[in-house]
Amino acid sequence: MSAPAAAGAPTLGDVGLALPVGRLPHLVHVRDLESFEGPILAQLARANGGATYVEKWCAFAQDGRSRSLLVRSDTRAISRYLAGQTTMLELLTLPNDGTGFIVDRGPSGVAAAQLVHVLDLP
Repeated sequence: MSAPAAAGAPTLGDVGLALPVGRLPHLVHVRDLESFEGPILAQLARANGGATYVEKWCAFAQDGRSRSLLVRSDTRAISRYLAGQTTMLELLTLPNDGTGFIVDRGPSGVAAAQLVHVLDLP
């Protein structure tokens, strides 16, 4: 169970815009960058080539859904992160366009998605 938001603190509904699940980019798993009893940080890529993404696991909800943050990145930033030359926060915020997705997954796949500005996340 997560702690309640502090008075005046933004909630996810305050910083995100609901997005139809079908509008998410179609991505394929490339590799896990970090894991502990499942992936914590993963590299993904568009199924048709092109953009690279990083997905950071955030939390499990009480209803069994898993929440993650998905941001555009690049292979150079990922290599720098794996070499210890940059932090995870920098990986998730610097090499991208500032736009990301909060993705909720259930047993049957993506259940909900929100478009967010990464630096506005609480």
